[in-house]
Amino acid sequence: MKDLIEVHPEILGVEEGKELEFEHETTLGSIIPLLIHAPGKEKFVVGMSNCNHDGELFKEVGRVIRYTVELAIELGEAIGSPNIKAVLLVNTVTYPVSSETAKKHNVLLVYI
Repeated sequence: MKDLIEVHPEILGVEEGKELEFEHETTLGSIIPLLIHAPGKEKFVVGMSNCNHDGELFKEVGRVIRYTVELAIELGEAIGSPNIKAVLLVNTVTYPVSSETAKKHNVLLVYI
C-alpha cells in the first residue's frame, strides 16, 4: 500500500496536512488497512483488492463500507457522514455489480 502513495497523491498524498495511519484497529475490532486523517474532521478509509471476479470485489466493497460505519461509531459521527469517505484501490478490471454497489454507497473505486 505504501508504494501507491506516490502513484495517487491526490488521495494518498501527505500534502496539505494529511496524516497516514496504517493498520488502524477500530473499537469494534476491525483492522482498516489505511486511514487518512485529513485536516479537520475528514477521514479516508482506504482498502485494496486484487480480485479476479465480481463476487470478490463485491465483498471488498462491503468490507470498506463496514469500516466506514465502524469508524463513524468510534468517532461519534452519523453513519454515512460526509466526513468519512471510502476509497477502494482495485485492479483495472471493471465489474458491473460491484461498480454499481460502490457508486450507490459512495465508495470511490481507484484503478491501479
